[in-house]
Amino acid sequence: MNPLVFFITLYGLLIISVSFSGFILTKEYSILFETFFGLLILIFSYFICKGKKSLYWLCLAITIILSIYFGYNFYQETTFYKAALLGSSVFISFLIIIKVFNIEKS
Repeated sequence: MNPLVFFITLYGLLIISVSFSGFILTKEYSILFETFFGLLILIFSYFICKGKKSLYWLCLAITIILSIYFGYNFYQETTFYKAALLGSSVFISFLIIIKVFNIEKS
């Protein structure tokens, strides 16, 4: 397994677990869209392992959307887990950008 796909899979699992626990604690249905995006990321990482390299673009789009969402949430209420989700989203976005645009050390 490619290390980037491993990180994407862990990121998807992180999003699903945090959003599901947030839903249980707050009973807000708006959090469920995070679970949907987490499931999409897991599905995309599975198909990337099978050889569908074009799904990196969709993973990049989803992580950018989630980065904006988590950034807005962190701006509204500064808690540790929102900062951790924002940081992990930006980190995965940068990793995917490096992979998609073939940016390598010279």
